[in-house]
Amino acid sequence: MEFLPGGAALLQLLQLLLLLLLSIGRCCST
Repeated sequence: MEFLPGGAALLQLLQLLLLLLLSIGRCCST
């Protein structure tokens, strides 16, 4: 499957945002 350059970058950004949210949630929960 081939993604558009913009689409691939967007997916990477979404993944980074998810990781950030997860780490922030862990820090706040403790």
